[in-house]
This record gives sequence, structure tokens and C-alpha cells, in this order.
Amino acid sequence: MKRIVALLLVLVMALSLAACGKKAETAETKPAEEPKEAAEAAPEEAKEEAKEEVKEEVKKIGDHDQNMVVALDYDLGSFDTATRWANEDFPIYFLTYARLFEYDEDTNGVPALVEETTNLSDTQVQFKIHQGAKFSDGTELKAKDVAASIMYAHDSNLAGELLDQITSVDVIDDYTVVVNTSSAYPQMTIALADPICSIHSADFLEKAKDNADLWQNPVCSGRYKVESRITGSEIKLVPNEYWYDDATKAKNDSITFKIVPEASTRTIMVQTGEADLAWSLSAADVGTVEADPNVTMYTKASLRYFYLYMNVNAAPFDNKLVRQAINYAIDRDACLLIQEEGHGQVDYDYVAPSCMGFLDNPGGFSYNPDKARELIKESGVTDLTIDLTCDASFNSMAALIQAELADVGITCNIVTIEQMVDIIPLIDQDKADFGVVAWSNGPDDALWEPCTLVESAIGANNFSKYTNPALEESIAKYAYSQDEAARVEAYHEWQKILADDCPWVPLYVNEQMSVANADLKGVEMCAIQPYNLYNLTY
Repeated sequence: MKRIVALLLVLVMALSLAACGKKAETAETKPAEEPKEAAEAAPEEAKEEAKEEVKEEVKKIGDHDQNMVVALDYDLGSFDTATRWANEDFPIYFLTYARLFEYDEDTNGVPALVEETTNLSDTQVQFKIHQGAKFSDGTELKAKDVAASIMYAHDSNLAGELLDQITSVDVIDDYTVVVNTSSAYPQMTIALADPICSIHSADFLEKAKDNADLWQNPVCSGRYKVESRITGSEIKLVPNEYWYDDATKAKNDSITFKIVPEASTRTIMVQTGEADLAWSLSAADVGTVEADPNVTMYTKASLRYFYLYMNVNAAPFDNKLVRQAINYAIDRDACLLIQEEGHGQVDYDYVAPSCMGFLDNPGGFSYNPDKARELIKESGVTDLTIDLTCDASFNSMAALIQAELADVGITCNIVTIEQMVDIIPLIDQDKADFGVVAWSNGPDDALWEPCTLVESAIGANNFSKYTNPALEESIAKYAYSQDEAARVEAYHEWQKILADDCPWVPLYVNEQMSVANADLKGVEMCAIQPYNLYNLTY
């Protein structure tokens, strides 16, 4: 569309020039002579402006400008990184806020704002940050901002156990902080790479306590700053002229995120030139994309994990036999096929296959309707009418699950919401006891189960409201051990406990897929989404 608009503008200009007597020639006409009086009357400044406009429009014909358009599936919740913890917000956070560490392609933490790391003890880590880093308002980014930001994320309780090990952050000098923990924390660099640990101005955070509206125009620490936002429609980012590292600064002039919930529409936008890159390519569009020489598909093995949670405190999910029956009633292969057209991997475990701690099908589940009926009969539960809550993108899979549950005697009604994050307030109000959700695993299990399946995470990310004293005891003892072999052994024990209790129905891990203009350079995929968008260029 950007190309089409440019062509139309040039065509209109050409027609206007012809109408004013400028040169225009066809097979049946001769060049018209320009009226001398009109030419002499035109101010020199206007002539020069017109020339520059023509140059600018002509430049765009057949070429790409450096103003990127990215089609996203969901809108940003808030520029406040501690209001919700959702994968949908990460594309904006990655660009607008600096972090001590950034993700590599497997979501491990690699140094970013950090210049030097020193382990002072098992419970103290010292970080020296780059000097000369600045916020988008021109003020210098210092250690006090880092300390305030980490504790802001910690105190939000949004990330659960991810940051619970951190007890305080000491400011040593303008460029040095010491992070204090309650025990060893070998996963700290991964945790600090999470967008919830984005660096904000300490002064801004203080002001925003009493005026949340300030987040509508945030002070940014990243490679980009916010130029404009139309809620539900688009967000435009432009480079932060104060970004401290020339080697990793923005290679484009701007990035505009267009909010386009429908996957096929996002794909068409790239095919027609209206967008340069589209998020979350639908498996249904893969064939079309592969046959189009003007676009390129990018894929990456994923840590994006899809599952059905069950509220273990609400009937009939408070009966473990019913939860086990549902695990047997659902055909995971069919779910992967209908939702992702097979692009991914079926998962019976409580972590993604590439995550440390994975244990293949510890509960020995399979698609077995007869076994499901047997367990339901054994449970003695007779009122088996439930609601399945999901966003519209899962409607086809939800209909499949509805039919499979009906086959074993469970009546399932489908409740559709606008987007996945809308399920969280419903869970908090006990209005969504069974639902489809997705989560981006960390590469280490200690960054996953403690955030989603312990008592302290109820009201945050423990959607099943599940607790198990044996699991919590093992987590407390081994999650942060520096003995990796002991950690992995404990992780496997966690999987066995969970497979027996069945607070979830694990479904699958999808394949990350995006589509971009074939001429676009700098497209990179990590295990949860495209990233490093500052490298996008033509």
C-alpha cells in the first residue's frame, strides 16, 4: 500500500502538471508549450519545494523507504511494563526500553546495558552499566534508575517467583548497582532480560505514582521513543537520538505497528506492500506465502506453550479424576493440526520440549475416550456441564474440544473473548474456570513452574489456583541451586507431581512463523517472536 500510495501521488502530480501546461505526451498529442507568464509568476521557493516533492515521491517508486510498518495481532496494554505480563506487549517494550540484559535467539540473557558483571557472593551480584546512556528526554541513565526499575518490577508481584529472589538493589555509584538475593540465583541474567525489568527513569516512576496518565507519553530508555499512538489502531516509534551504542542503534527511520487481529489480513498487507513484516503468520496462509516470490517466511522452533488450565477449586475440576479424564478425552494431535496445521510439536509435559527440565509425557497420557469415560464414572460426578473460555482465534480448536468432551459425556459451552489477555480478570473473578491460554517458557524450568503453579502466583499467573506442598517444598529447595544436575533432577520430579495432579491439559508448542517483504533485511526470530526490529532495513 505504501508503494501504491506513492504511485498514486506521482500520477496525480503528473496529471496536475499536464493540466497546468507542463510537458505531457501521448501517441496522439504533441508536447504543450508552457505558458511563459505562469512560469515567471511562480515564486522560486514554490518551484524548489515542488521539485523536492517530486524527488521524494519518485524515490519511493520501485524502492522502499526506511519507515517500517509491522502488522501486529494485539494492541499494547500499556507503556507501563508492570501493569500486565503479556507476550503481546513485548514487541513495543523491546524497542522503547533498555534492559541490563537482552534476549538471544533462545531467550537466554546476554549483556546489553550491562558493561561488567561481578559475582560478589552467592547472594550479591554487581553490575556496572554503560556510561553515557540517556533517556529520550536527554537526561542521563544512571544506577539509581536501574535500581528503581528492578524494584518497581519486583514490587508489582506481576512476575511472581521470577523476581522473588531479589531482596534489594544497592546503588554503589552513578554507574554501579549490587543486586541482593535471598539465595543463589543462577537464572538472574535471564530474569533481568525479561521486559518486565525494563529500565525507567526513577524520577518518572516517582511522578507516575500519582499520575498514571504520564504513561501515555513515557520517557523511553531504548533505541526508540514514542511519537504517537492511536489506541486499538497503531503505535509509531521513532529512533531515540540519545541511544548510547552506535553499533546497535536503529537502522530505519521509524517503525509503525498496525493492530490487525485477523491473521490473513496481516499476510495480505505484506503481500500488497502495505506492511513490511507481519506477526504470527497463520498456518493456513503458509502455502500462499511459500508460493509468493515477493515475500519471505521466517520460522523458529518455539518456546510458546499452549495449554488448557482448570480451576482446581471449582466443580467439577476440583475432582482429580475428572481432570485426568479430560486429559484423556482431548486429542492433542488433532488440536495441533486444526489450530496450527501441524506446525509445532504435541506436548504432554508442563514445559516446552526445549526447556531445561522437560520430561516426555510423565503421566503416560494419550487420546483415549474409553479411559476418560471410565475415570468419569469412577469420579461419581454427574453434573458435567462446563464453559471453555478462549479468544476468537481458537474457535476452531475449541469446537473440536467441545465435540471430544461431548463424546465422553461432558457438555462444554464455548465462551469467546476478544483477546487472550482478557481472560485474566475473568479468572480473578472466578468467571473462567476452564480456558485456552499460551505462555512463553523461559529456557530454564525454574522460570516457569514457580511463576504459574505455586500459591504465591495465585492472582497473577497461576490460573488453575493450584497448590501442592510437596511441589512447593521442592521448588524452595532446588529451583535456584547452582548444581545444575540436581536442578534438572528436581525439575523432572515437578513434572511427575503435576502430571499426577493434572491442573492443566498440556496441548502443544507451536512453531514461530512470520512473513516479511522479500527485500527486507535484518529480520530475526527468537523462540517467542521476531525481535531486534531495530535492524530492519531495505
